[in-house]
Amino acid sequence: MSDLRRDQAIVLRVIPFSETSQILTVFARQHGKLGLMAKGARRKVKNGTALAIEPGYEIEIVWSHKQSRDLQLVREMSLLNSHFDFRASLESLVCAQATIELILRCLTDDDPHPELFDAARQTFTQYESRSTPRLPILWKFELVLLAQLGFAPTDKELATLKQAVLNPESVAVLRKLNSSSFDVAARLRTSPSAEREITRWLATYFAEHMAFPLNSRAQDALRWARLPSI
Repeated sequence: MSDLRRDQAIVLRVIPFSETSQILTVFARQHGKLGLMAKGARRKVKNGTALAIEPGYEIEIVWSHKQSRDLQLVREMSLLNSHFDFRASLESLVCAQATIELILRCLTDDDPHPELFDAARQTFTQYESRSTPRLPILWKFELVLLAQLGFAPTDKELATLKQAVLNPESVAVLRKLNSSSFDVAARLRTSPSAEREITRWLATYFAEHMAFPLNSRAQDALRWARLPSI
């Protein structure tokens, strides 16, 4: 027995399944991370082009849910926001991909986190701005993610984490990010040394509290594209 469910979701992964279908991994606001079979999602429309769903798209979906299925069947799908403009900058693109990788690796299936979903949506929106510094937005999302998983860093940990000592500027930035909104994070400017320290500190903190290090292909690309000394 199956029932129809509807939710907003952010696309995390897209795998072609056939000439017309795709397997999607999405982060749904009220249902958490889901695996979906989108039959016909790659079909050609009247102008001869295929419909395209990409990671980072914000969609509304209706699916047929059955507890015994690993992949739920999509019945309806509509685009809410492509967040297309973050693809105009390599730095924005790799930060967005790093955000997606974090969600994929940190969340288990069917574990809703509405506040984290809202934070991810704000993160992608901020990445689209040409004037917003990207790294503080990524750091802010990482801190929200840690808080949602029960690992929010305390002020004491900011000053005492082994192998990743922070200078006063870096401590002040992280404390500001911990207590402020994404709008505030979008206005933060930091020195190159603070960028290196905060990025390294968060990687160390994730390694100590999660089952995996923070290193990812996207963050490797970010180091190559913008911060080769990190």
